[in-house]
Amino acid sequence: MGVVGVIVPWDYPLMMAVWHCTPALAAGNAVAVKPAETTPDTLELLAEHAARTLGEGVLQSLPGDRRTGRLLVDSPVDMVAFTATSSPTTTRRAAAVI
Repeated sequence: MGVVGVIVPWDYPLMMAVWHCTPALAAGNAVAVKPAETTPDTLELLAEHAARTLGEGVLQSLPGDRRTGRLLVDSPVDMVAFTATSSPTTTRRAAAVI
């Protein structure tokens, strides 16, 4: 199918990742997920388990800072899933890229 980029906030990182990744994976997509800078370990562990269960590279964790998130959104992914802030500027910027 395609590649879905997922950006996960610091609060409830595993729950938010599963919430965004599960439908994408169920539809046959690969997922590149960027965790918050403060909680990268959760998604590294999820990616390790996913590699064993779903296959290598089906779910990738991309730890990093805001620049990493911007690079993910600007990359040629087919879709982006994220939890937006209340900032209209952030939402408009993400929508413009997509």
